[in-house]
Parts: sequence; C-alpha cells; structure tokens
Amino acid sequence: MGLLWRVIAFVVLLVLVVFTVTNRGTVNFSLWPLPWTVDISLYLLVLVPSLFGLLVGMVLVGVGRAAMQLRARRERKQHLDVVRDLEQQLAQARAEITQIRNAPVPGPVSGSVSG
Repeated sequence: MGLLWRVIAFVVLLVLVVFTVTNRGTVNFSLWPLPWTVDISLYLLVLVPSLFGLLVGMVLVGVGRAAMQLRARRERKQHLDVVRDLEQQLAQARAEITQIRNAPVPGPVSGSVSG
C-alpha cells in the first residue's frame, strides 16, 4: 500500500511542477470592494488557495476522526462494563445453582397421614 501512495504522490507532484512551469505569467488580482490590487503569478493564485483548502479539509477530517474515536472509546467502555456485570451475574447464578445442588434433601416425614 505504501508503494501505491508513493506513486500517486509522485504523479501529483509531477502535475503540480508542470502546472507551475506552464503558468508563470503574472495576473492582476483584486477583490472588487477593496481598493488594493496585487500582481501575482497565476500558479500562486491557484495553488495557494488550493493548498489552504486541502489543509482545512485535513483538519476537519482529523476533528471528525477524533470525535469518532472518542465515541468508540466510550462505547467500548460501556460494552466492557456490561460484559463485566453479566459475568458477575453468571458467577452469582452458578454459585446459587451449586448451593442448591449441594443442599441436603429433606427425608420423608414420619407420622400419620390424614386424609
């Protein structure tokens, strides 16, 4: 699996290098309500917001994964508590069964039977 990721990373890096080399021209970048304008390379205008979006996405996925792991840990603890309680109940039931099996059986009652 590691080799596959390395090949994919290499291909993506190659595409980024080709994109950067072919889009070295500058563009005038401005946001309409603001009075400032900036001359910036086209590849930076594309790559910087893309990398920012990638980083934000990675953070959001990480937060979601951490929340899932926390929930799984909580549910695992609840599961273990239930299993422990059931094992205790089973041991208690087995002890009661053993106690009942070992209890002396009452003998026949002597005396007259009226009827």
